[in-house]
Amino acid sequence: MRKQIHDNPIDHGRACALSHGTWRRVGAKLACAGACALMVGQLLLPSVALAAKWVNVGGTQYNKGAGDEAGTWSWDGADDMKLNGYNGAGISAQGNLNIGVTGTNTVTADSLQSAIEVKDGNLAITGEGTLNATAEPQKSRSAVKVECGSLAISGDVTLNATAGTDTIAVSGDGKAGGDVDIRGANVNVTATNKVPHTIGIHTRAGNITINEGADVHVEAEANGGSMPLQSMPKTSPPSMEAASRWITQN
Repeated sequence: MRKQIHDNPIDHGRACALSHGTWRRVGAKLACAGACALMVGQLLLPSVALAAKWVNVGGTQYNKGAGDEAGTWSWDGADDMKLNGYNGAGISAQGNLNIGVTGTNTVTADSLQSAIEVKDGNLAITGEGTLNATAEPQKSRSAVKVECGSLAISGDVTLNATAGTDTIAVSGDGKAGGDVDIRGANVNVTATNKVPHTIGIHTRAGNITINEGADVHVEAEANGGSMPLQSMPKTSPPSMEAASRWITQN
């Protein structure tokens, strides 16, 4: 059953969730609102986070600019990484990291790790290619994880993220960070753990914003109910805004 929702505020204390099945929206905004509106400039250029100190690609840590001979990945030693046909194990970094995606790329998490993970900084994913990020259920963590930072996905990039739960997980410190901002991109999120409270996109101390024609599809399978989206806002109770939202209920 497909149902359209028009500007109906929802108050679940300090959690905002859309439950049961899949969620899709084109060109609209979901804001589990904090005290202030999200600004893209703050996402990409925060005052507290610096360019990545290091990156780890496929189990090897690099402290200065590096890449592979085939040109499937490269890092400039600061905040710029490029993927072009990469197919391998997880990618992680400390500090801000902007990933430019060209062609088809596949990142598969190692055991007890996330496929793509950034700590103490913001992660931006953009470009015109496809990025498949997979964390095997029960053995790995998230497909995309950001700790003490925010996540921005923009451009014509397609992100296909799959994990058991918390497929995309972003956390702030309660005062800054924790935001997910999706603009114009195609994002497909699947959470496959069939347990209570399976979550597709999970933010802590932040907002979820989707606009500029973004196409977002979230599926969360669970026994006894699921939470495709869950956001713990910074301060005020959550609300849902704008009209062009569709929920497909199973």
